[in-house]
Amino acid sequence: MINKYSLLALLMTCTTINMAYAQDPEPVEAAKALAAMKNISVNDALNIINKDEKIADIVAMVRQNLKGKVSGVYAEYNPTFTLVVRIKGQENLATKAIKTFSGNVVPIRFETGQENTIDELVSAYSNNAELIKRILPTVQSIGVNEETGRIVISVLEQDGRKTGMQEQINKLIGYPVDIVTQGSPSVD
Repeated sequence: MINKYSLLALLMTCTTINMAYAQDPEPVEAAKALAAMKNISVNDALNIINKDEKIADIVAMVRQNLKGKVSGVYAEYNPTFTLVVRIKGQENLATKAIKTFSGNVVPIRFETGQENTIDELVSAYSNNAELIKRILPTVQSIGVNEETGRIVISVLEQDGRKTGMQEQINKLIGYPVDIVTQGSPSVD
């Protein structure tokens, strides 16, 4: 059974963190799950969980201020919590730190020189979704890995046609694609 803390730990691998449940007695369980996923100590994970409920607002602000340039936004946890913003092109952006209302400092590192924006990748797979489903009929989800800048297509394991299909889909979409398998169907 997935409880709200397991779900929270999963969501923290993305960039939107909402600590609505920070006052409940179970954050240690969420910290344990996050620590296992990110290979960090439970103490470090607990610090991340307690860091600030405003991280999602910071991510939204960064996306809005750099609209049309963002290739990805993700969190790094080692050696310290840092928000990483990948930017298309060679614009010179210095590392910044934003102080939140609660006094926490969120460091932001910019990585320039990326080839594609998230919007370009989403548009590419959205415009070709039906063709992708014809090539890979067991598609469960399509999205963007904001850390790698690649489109990720999840298919069921029994779709033994994964081999060779990645190159075909790369050519169709015109952007880098990873195909991953999952054992059971996704549930909405």
